[in-house]
Amino acid sequence: MQVDKADQEAFRAAVAADRKKGLTGKGRRSPYTLGFWGQVKALTIRMVQQKLQDRFQLVTSWILSMVRPPIPRPLIYIWVSDMI
Repeated sequence: MQVDKADQEAFRAAVAADRKKGLTGKGRRSPYTLGFWGQVKALTIRMVQQKLQDRFQLVTSWILSMVRPPIPRPLIYIWVSDMI
């Protein structure tokens, strides 16, 4: 029983010491964390890299974004003129 209490106290002390080493203090930063803008930058770079990996989808989306807008415009004019 005495050994168990000693182990428990050692464990509690280790947990308390580990909590003190965390990111809670000023000037204490983990090398694995970034600020908000660092995360935004990393995610943006990752998204662009993923888009560039799928060339077919990228080219298709560009072509469709250039072809789609001019098509509905004449149809809208025809539809509006039919209503008048």
